[in-house]
Amino acid sequence: MGLLDAFNYLEIYWGFLAIVSAVGFLSGREGSIKKNMNEKESFFHIESRFTLYYIVSLPFVLWTLYNGICAHCLGWGASERLSSLVNTLSTPHKPSTDHLSVVLCLGLFAFQLARRLHETWNISIFSKTYVPFYYKLMVWVGLLSSALCIIAEGPRFGTEGSCFSLSGLLRWNFAAGLFLFAWGTQLHHNTQQQLARLRKNKAGHIVTTAYKMPKNGWFDSISSPHYLAEIVIYIGIWLVLGFPTFGAFTYYVIYVTFRELSKARTTHLWYQQKFDDYPKDRYAAIPFLM
Repeated sequence: MGLLDAFNYLEIYWGFLAIVSAVGFLSGREGSIKKNMNEKESFFHIESRFTLYYIVSLPFVLWTLYNGICAHCLGWGASERLSSLVNTLSTPHKPSTDHLSVVLCLGLFAFQLARRLHETWNISIFSKTYVPFYYKLMVWVGLLSSALCIIAEGPRFGTEGSCFSLSGLLRWNFAAGLFLFAWGTQLHHNTQQQLARLRKNKAGHIVTTAYKMPKNGWFDSISSPHYLAEIVIYIGIWLVLGFPTFGAFTYYVIYVTFRELSKARTTHLWYQQKFDDYPKDRYAAIPFLM
């Protein structure tokens, strides 16, 4: 039996990246973005514009959400192009959840991208940094294909089902997942506002793009509350989806978890090197653990 006979393309791609990110973190390698990348090291390094990630990916995710609602909830059918793309990337198909879970998760994911677009556009104040072109490409592929991973966990488009069932909404995993998603979203948003205030004066005007040591709130316990929040957000979506044991979206969440932990550790070490008075009792991303 060949590899493709047991796993589909989405599972192979995200399973591989999950293993790579886990091995990279456990082996103690640095995260993918370094704080000192303020100079262009080569032709293949381009300026990182975080807003572009969401400008490109949000319309696609909203399109998948629209098609999910049409196909799974209204019985109108979905785009043939989207159906063909999902079928190609998720064959062999191993559905692990139902119509309602897929639509809810697509909605949560679209909300996450819309919020990040708002934050990167209106709140965050970035230093000029450069990243390898392949890193930017991987982010775009990740944001676009993660929506396809959610769709692939559910029934095929055209399969009969219902999203309008009160009893279907009363599930413990929905409650737990939505709570984690809301908590992580609030923590992430508050952290972005707190970081932005470090670069403004009392009148709210931007006065610097230099790094300063953050304090107060969750920063008194960990160096990167926003990375912890990102992990919690995607675990919340995974719970709403029905926490599939194996599958492309599960592998995607594993990848995100170890990627964010690696970035948090890199940031923590960088803070320790830059600020001589950096608190010694502050952890990287998870209080009392790391």
